[in-house]
Amino acid sequence: MQGEINKSNRVSSLDYLRGIAACGIMVYHYFSWNFRIYNADDFLGRVGIYGVSVFYVLSGLTLFLVYAPTFKEPASATKAFYIKRLFRIFPLMWLATIFSIILFKIDYSTEVLVNNFTGAFSIYKIDTYIATGAWSIGNEIAFYLFFPILMFAYGKNDKLMVILSVLLILLSLAFAFIYVDKTKLIKDEWHDYINPVNQGCLFVGGMLIGYFFCDSRPSVWLLRIIGFLALITFVIYPVSGDRIMLIEGFTRVVFVLLSFMVVIWFFKEPLFLLGRNLISRFFSFLGETSYSIYLIHPIIYGFLQYMAIYTSIGNVWVRIFISALVTLLISYLTFRFFEKPFIRWGARFSSYVNKNKSIHV
Repeated sequence: MQGEINKSNRVSSLDYLRGIAACGIMVYHYFSWNFRIYNADDFLGRVGIYGVSVFYVLSGLTLFLVYAPTFKEPASATKAFYIKRLFRIFPLMWLATIFSIILFKIDYSTEVLVNNFTGAFSIYKIDTYIATGAWSIGNEIAFYLFFPILMFAYGKNDKLMVILSVLLILLSLAFAFIYVDKTKLIKDEWHDYINPVNQGCLFVGGMLIGYFFCDSRPSVWLLRIIGFLALITFVIYPVSGDRIMLIEGFTRVVFVLLSFMVVIWFFKEPLFLLGRNLISRFFSFLGETSYSIYLIHPIIYGFLQYMAIYTSIGNVWVRIFISALVTLLISYLTFRFFEKPFIRWGARFSSYVNKNKSIHV
């Protein structure tokens, strides 16, 4: 049962982790917007940083699992990859961007609007994103630019892909030692933090997890020890001060490795393959709607904050609860009636262009 893949080529346990990460980021935002700024020694402060990191690791892993068999024919595989990524990523990002502009009533320049609707902010003026959290989507787009190159290398010689991946990881981690200034606040170093080079080790690391662990069957107890150690270390690792301390130097290396360990645990741990019971359905729901949860929760909260002026929703805990509940509901509707049609259209268009059987992601 380890690494079980369902009929839609999705690893169920990775969906669970994706959903947990999305909800963790939502909780971090709702609490930090209402109570206080969380620091490096706060659990939520760590979740706010490395919840997104887990997304990157999962992205690299799942894309490797799905596309590795197809890059024996590079031309058609590249077309399929970019068409499906475009239909998967851009529609919801456009929707979140439009609602953010309407809700927050900010007058953006033409350049910023073009950057956001084309995805150019992924490599050009990376801090000009509009929707809250869209910087990470820009990073994903940047990763997609070199993903086919690594897969071409894999198709020619898998060892070549490993070598290139390790070099990219070392380059990315070096970024934390060279460019991130721990004497400043994270808000002052935000441009360097969201740089795709800084985040690339996570995506590429996810690919390597797929390469080394896809067919492996590690001991269940070894996996649980890995998972337990990762979670405990994540909570108690001795670092304090501003959250800049979580993303610089050796601490950055430690938390990147912890992100890898958690993903490996969920990837191979049979405990999370829970069949079709109520718990598994709930976590599958969170996983399927995670992209919507991530991009929509700030919009829902902003709308309710606006409505609180004209209604009796004055209690902060009530607003948080209602925001989370409405986010889950709207995310479900968005996934079912907005995201899924675009996913299908992307698969059909890719199949039409390549005239072969499409691969559903």
